[in-house]
Amino acid sequence: MFPRTFASALHPRTRLLARVTLLMALGCTCSFATWSASGTVKNASGSTLSGVTITVQDSSSKLTTTTDNNGNFTIGTATGIMASPVPPAFSVHQDGNELVVQYPAVSGELQLSLLDIAGATLWKGQTPLVNGEARVPFSAGSHHGAAILRVRCGQTNLSQPLTLNGSAGVSVSSPPISARALATNPTLLAHKANSVYHDTSFAMNSMNQSGINIVMRDTTPVVVTSTCTLPNSPNSGSGSFTWYYFGQNSGGFVNGVYTTACGYQGTESSGESSDKMNNIANPQYFVAIPGTNSSNFNTVGMCGACVQLNGQNGKSIIATITDECPEDINQPCASDPNGHLDVGYPGFQQLGFSTGNPSGTTWKYVPCPVTGNVVIRIKSGNANQVYIENTILPIKSVTVNSGSSTELSYGPWQLPKNAAGSTLVITDYSNRSITYTVPTSLGSNQDQNTGLQFPACQ
Repeated sequence: MFPRTFASALHPRTRLLARVTLLMALGCTCSFATWSASGTVKNASGSTLSGVTITVQDSSSKLTTTTDNNGNFTIGTATGIMASPVPPAFSVHQDGNELVVQYPAVSGELQLSLLDIAGATLWKGQTPLVNGEARVPFSAGSHHGAAILRVRCGQTNLSQPLTLNGSAGVSVSSPPISARALATNPTLLAHKANSVYHDTSFAMNSMNQSGINIVMRDTTPVVVTSTCTLPNSPNSGSGSFTWYYFGQNSGGFVNGVYTTACGYQGTESSGESSDKMNNIANPQYFVAIPGTNSSNFNTVGMCGACVQLNGQNGKSIIATITDECPEDINQPCASDPNGHLDVGYPGFQQLGFSTGNPSGTTWKYVPCPVTGNVVIRIKSGNANQVYIENTILPIKSVTVNSGSSTELSYGPWQLPKNAAGSTLVITDYSNRSITYTVPTSLGSNQDQNTGLQFPACQ
């Protein structure tokens, strides 16, 4: 701090007095508010994470570090506080929305900066001294806690501890006290760029803390699975297929939308190869299942189920049951009500059969490989009837406030009250349930994403 020859030439007591006098003359910062943090960043499995950026909340970009190859980090700073008495002529106070610095013995331009306890610059300003007083617009904003006002005029530097009180302004420590006494402990922020990890914060419990263990959580969705019960499938080799397309039943179209016996809606833009169905696993893979007749769809409970159809040369598709093949008007369905499927033309084309009515085929029930969430739709003209689509398994029951519902032969569920505003408990074929409250604003014939889905099947 001093040249050795200067200090050693004096009596010990004289040397001490000289040191104090020189420190005061220089306005030296000799007392510090310091903090430090060190630790390790890991994921939830306990593996260390390198390349994680550690910063201090509300700090400047200079207060940052990065974890090393072992996931370790060290960060800290020291903020100087003037230990010698503040010159009597120097004072700071707030007047309305202005910060007032009085320093009559000095003239010139004042440079002001406000720092938090971690050394981050919160605010900067400059203003001339006029008759020994400087005024500058100032607001603490949303900041609370300890801060240090640094005042520089020419070669003179002064520091004044403050307490920030948000919209209430600031309070000035008089006489000045150490910033450590005003401080709140820092909060660390961990961020790993271009990764699957959540940004994570860690509130320190002291100003100097080591052995910190920050755990960053993986944002990859957790796939919940459960054992599923499926409907009984026909024996291998006992099935048969035909194919159909929407245009065969022109009466099924309303405003360009084709509605199936299960209530699913589809379109046909340019011939049979363009048939597509909404709210199923694959829009072009759908089938019709045999039912007694068009007015008695006795197998309506299988609507929404998925089947895997095996074709020739190892080809196969997974299709959704969305329609009925009435036995009273379709001979193949009447001949094999337990094994026949009428396949939508786009899907049938993928199976590779050279004949339009193959027999001795194999198919089985499988979970639907849907994406997204369950969708509900209120039936037009019937405020208490809903379709439930895009499910993994067919729906078994729906209750509203413990009141039961009935699946009607044309697809929708008849509720005991209007759907809008009702809380539905929807249970699938494997007795798994989700609960959803229908928005009161939901109108008829509008697909509503529930934000919910049943667990995937193991």
